[in-house]
Amino acid sequence: MAQGSSVKLDDYREVAPRGAVDFLLRIGERLQGRRLVHVSASRYAGSVVETLNRLVPILNDLGVDTSWEVTIGGADFDTVTRSVGRALAGTEQVITEGMLGRLRDTCADNARRLQLDADLVVVGRRSRSLRRLVLGSVSAGVARQAPCDVLIVR
Repeated sequence: MAQGSSVKLDDYREVAPRGAVDFLLRIGERLQGRRLVHVSASRYAGSVVETLNRLVPILNDLGVDTSWEVTIGGADFDTVTRSVGRALAGTEQVITEGMLGRLRDTCADNARRLQLDADLVVVGRRSRSLRRLVLGSVSAGVARQAPCDVLIVR
């Protein structure tokens, strides 16, 4: 496959178990015309990104209108998120009510901003944690705002 070209399901015939591609094509026939939206925190790092970089073009190739939305936040959001993560991992951090409020606001803004007009929205969640209890989660916010079914995967 040429660099920069879109991935097609047929590209996997030589490496997939026999019958797997045909099975996926049959499933795709049943899903044609549906709209699917994936939501993640980044387009640039992590296993979710590696998966979605391949999955979104393949689903579109199957006739499933598939898009990928990314949550956003300013530098402050990223800094506070990292501080909360370190605190939950046991490293002492200063986390103020104002910081938590900005995190909550950013999560709520993302849930309202994302284009969630779909038959199904797929969003990941990291884990059950104190952070989720304190802040809420992007996945929970998306589930509240989406006008359709939401699949939250971990």
